[in-house]
Amino acid sequence: MPIRGMEDKKEMDREKLKELAFIDDLTELYNRRYLYQCLPAELKDIKAAGKQLCLFMMDVDGFKKINDIYGHLCGDKILLGVAEILRSSFRGGDTVIRYAGDEFIAILPGVEEDVAINIANRIVEKIGKNPFKESEDKPAIYVTMSIGLALFPRDARSPEKLIYQADRALYSSKRSGRNQICVAKDISTEILDERKIQEIFPCSQLIARENELNKLKGLLDETKKGETRFVLIQGERGIGKTRLLGEFEKHTQLKGITNIGVFCSPEISNQPYQILIMVLENLFTSLGSEARQFFKTLPEAELVQLTNYIPKLKQFLPEGLRAAETSTGDQSEIDLFKGICQALIYAVKRNTTVLVIDDFHWIDKVTLELFNHIIKKMHNLPLLIVAAYREEELAGRTEDSSPRELLGQIKQNKLVSELTLEPLKKDDVLMMITTLFADIQLQTEFVDIVYGVSMGNPLFTEEVLRVLVNKRLIFYQDGKWLTEEITEFTFPSYLKEVIQKRISDLDDETKPVVSAAAVMGQSFNFNVLCQLLEKDSGYVLEIMDRAAKQHLILPESIFETDKFRFSSGAIRDIIYNSLDHEKRQDLHKKLALIEETIYKDNIDNAAGSLGYHFGKAQDREKQTLYANMLLDKALRM
Repeated sequence: MPIRGMEDKKEMDREKLKELAFIDDLTELYNRRYLYQCLPAELKDIKAAGKQLCLFMMDVDGFKKINDIYGHLCGDKILLGVAEILRSSFRGGDTVIRYAGDEFIAILPGVEEDVAINIANRIVEKIGKNPFKESEDKPAIYVTMSIGLALFPRDARSPEKLIYQADRALYSSKRSGRNQICVAKDISTEILDERKIQEIFPCSQLIARENELNKLKGLLDETKKGETRFVLIQGERGIGKTRLLGEFEKHTQLKGITNIGVFCSPEISNQPYQILIMVLENLFTSLGSEARQFFKTLPEAELVQLTNYIPKLKQFLPEGLRAAETSTGDQSEIDLFKGICQALIYAVKRNTTVLVIDDFHWIDKVTLELFNHIIKKMHNLPLLIVAAYREEELAGRTEDSSPRELLGQIKQNKLVSELTLEPLKKDDVLMMITTLFADIQLQTEFVDIVYGVSMGNPLFTEEVLRVLVNKRLIFYQDGKWLTEEITEFTFPSYLKEVIQKRISDLDDETKPVVSAAAVMGQSFNFNVLCQLLEKDSGYVLEIMDRAAKQHLILPESIFETDKFRFSSGAIRDIIYNSLDHEKRQDLHKKLALIEETIYKDNIDNAAGSLGYHFGKAQDREKQTLYANMLLDKALRM
């Protein structure tokens, strides 16, 4: 629900905002989700009015130590006290937001810089002098706050860059001694140099994949003419499939193309149509009121099967039209197949659509059969399906569940293209190094060693360079990048150890969060993660920010707060496999119980995931229950 200016926001019913999940559970301030709705609209209004806006990024100094010494309950009480001070310190039209953990943001529209600075200094003073108490019979705890300020449009002209500039200013406040403020324009060169080192990775440029990207763009042009296309991208782990898909997604967004991205995973590899459920939910949500027209024309038998199989679509039924209870049997499965095909056709005919499926080696056979039907029988749709997979994972699936034979048949269709991503050449590795470290002077031996150790794998190349930066064998000094001499013995025997070392160096709060996320899969839902950890969303968001700064986890999009993914499958697998066996079992069991509650009204649609997690938890009774449920459905189809 888009929210325009501050006046509209103030008039909204607070209970309604809670329903929309815009209120932080702990502090009852607005949360990050609200920020991503509010800030773009706020900047648009400010720009139209020809005024400026100031954004505060605020952080309680040393808050982790407070949690370690006094416990999280005491930490929560301090956050409540801080929130109350912030709530009373700003002007009537300002917005205060709990951004994550002990981080807060304030939006001050139409404020002069000197006024904003005075407000920030008063807040720092108030926080520092306030005696926070866990209870009346315990001594007071004193904390301090650091604040970074950035102004629109002077420091940044987009929401994400404004937040980034305020965050840099906050970092400067911390590095300069804490308990103070810093304005973005006043950040020292020394601080900028430190920040530059932290922000090197990942490489900003797509290296040696121009031909593949251009091939995808060409297929998109054909799709825009109303010709269905299917492209399969194959390559080893870390070779850059996900990065290529990300760059292509940026291109489609610039062209105004509808882009739906989904991940396959082991837990849904035997769950019929699970990927298409996610796709259709996204497509019909984007259609809005137009979706209702579709259901007016859909035959009743197909409508019944479709809306009962995908319950979220029921919200788009026209007034007075309600789907009856679903029936079973061969005809019902045919009706479901038809209903899904018709829904897909209706949605994609309205705008050229790109469906991106990562980890396609986990696709279920029923869904693949439907894709086969589309490219055989419905090849005049403005639909481009892009699927990335690893051949070794496909070959490793059991014969009963493997779609390998069917995929081989699909590849024979003239509408299907194949791309294989090869390792980087030595010159490509050199290009990556010089892109990351501008104007760096290198000897040939340096590039030879990096290339030899990484074997031209882009992910491993970045990990090798990260090791060199951490060991100060690549360093930034006096405004330029310099290197020390290296040998092949600089690196661990196996590159896997490089990533394992990075993960083992994580702090004690971040490790359990990313471990729980790894149990959930390559892509995961933030709200379910909070339930799994039994932590409030603000705390978990702060940890996610830490993991993002380590380039372990990424949001699905810049303003996405519900869906995250690991930056690579290799990193997710190493985190997952490093978990203690018993702890891993416990997390799978807990996650399965959470999913049982979430999907209690439509349990058979989650049978694949539930069977997978209960199996990993060694709960054979529940695993068998859901495996049989899944088998019954698969046999019907």
